[in-house]
Amino acid sequence: MKLRPIVKDLPPVPLRLKLPGDLHAALGRYVEYYQHEHGAAIALPDLLVEMVRTFVATDRDFRAWQRNGQGKAGMASGRRTEGA
Repeated sequence: MKLRPIVKDLPPVPLRLKLPGDLHAALGRYVEYYQHEHGAAIALPDLLVEMVRTFVATDRDFRAWQRNGQGKAGMASGRRTEGA
């Protein structure tokens, strides 16, 4: 059995951004869709967190890039690396 290192969750970080109006409207419809499909309401910020989390977790190229040791310094410092 190969154990992975234990990674403690980092504390949440506030993020402010502006969305284009058409994207905001589409996300509002997605909130309605989510409620229809799952029978439970979800707040738009919570939905966005789950969408981004899923996107990052399933991006094969990004995961391969991380496995190859790329970007660790840039991610830790918050700096963008060349070509990013």
